[in-house]
Amino acid sequence: MSIIDQIREGDLVEAVKGKRRATDVATAAKYSEGDLFLSVMSGHPYLSQLEAEGWTFTVVEKATPPPPTEPGHYLDRDGDHWEVSSVHTQLAPSLAPYTRLEPVPDTVKRVADYLRGYGRRLAADDVEEHFGVTS
Repeated sequence: MSIIDQIREGDLVEAVKGKRRATDVATAAKYSEGDLFLSVMSGHPYLSQLEAEGWTFTVVEKATPPPPTEPGHYLDRDGDHWEVSSVHTQLAPSLAPYTRLEPVPDTVKRVADYLRGYGRRLAADDVEEHFGVTS
């Protein structure tokens, strides 16, 4: 897997080729879905083109994911609890990343469904039985 497969829009990226160096935020290309470029590079070549030319990349800082908008309970990066509801829907981006909390039965159901999807019905039944969850 290439390093450029791990770079996401908004990541701060350093590109190096010999003594040449550029640092910029990865930007999504408008006309080529999935391609990213660094605006400080002349001509705005895609990262895949730069890699083919011998440039190497380092992710200096990962982009902060946007705050969740789906109703539910979340913990912010400091472990403080927040609720998104129809009344309170705006979480502060500065407190990201957020972790969604879900009741144990919901998690057990998702794990069991995953196991069943891979033909592991007996294991899924055991998981549900252990946690007292019924399908």
